[in-house]
Amino acid sequence: MFSASLKTFSEAEELYKENEIFDPNAIANIKSAIGAIYAEKNVFEEAEKYLLEAIDICLLHYGDSAASLPIFYNNLGFLFHRQKKYESAIETFQKALNLVRKTSPFNFFEEAKYIYNIASVNFSKINYLNAKILFEAAKKTWTNHYEDNHQYMILLDEKLKESIEMLGLKTGKNGA
Repeated sequence: MFSASLKTFSEAEELYKENEIFDPNAIANIKSAIGAIYAEKNVFEEAEKYLLEAIDICLLHYGDSAASLPIFYNNLGFLFHRQKKYESAIETFQKALNLVRKTSPFNFFEEAKYIYNIASVNFSKINYLNAKILFEAAKKTWTNHYEDNHQYMILLDEKLKESIEMLGLKTGKNGA
């Protein structure tokens, strides 16, 4: 499956080159997809290379207003998180968050998602207090604009409770 998916995206990239079709957005999306395939297979160096190429193409042709740029940064953040490169992950998720706030100020779903991702990295770093604060911020962003019974809200509640429990264990108190 990995080889077939990679071959398909690589062939698409070659077709664009052979036919001298240059659609920067399409090529950036292809490179991001290739990066995601490598990330799934834990080939992190190649994954990072392709994700950075996708980001560079967007920045070169669209500046920081490219609609897909926050998504590419988000994918790169996940890659760093999986490698336990926590500071890079936080920085990259923060870029995604800042861009979505700048380019799509009413896209509260994406905003809550990126805050959640930063919180998750803090949780992985065993920084439960920051994780709790950020999970609460994601929850507030969500509840101000969407229904409480959505699956995402349920996940936020679970992560918030887990952060509070871990804070209690870390400080020796029952709760926070």
